[in-house]
Amino acid sequence: MFTHLSHLINGNPGDGDKVIIAAQDKISAAAVRSALIARAEANTRVFLTKFLGRFGYRHVTVIFG
Repeated sequence: MFTHLSHLINGNPGDGDKVIIAAQDKISAAAVRSALIARAEANTRVFLTKFLGRFGYRHVTVIFG
């Protein structure tokens, strides 16, 4: 598959951008359907809370937009 994509991109560079955008859209849609985004947000909240806690912050609110 990678070889096929590289031939497509190298053969017509403008089409490569379309392929990349389509792939990113599919990856984003799959992430939304799975629990991946929720897990990433939970992990980020834990990390930031602990990290900033070491600098003395007692209350940390993490908002994803």
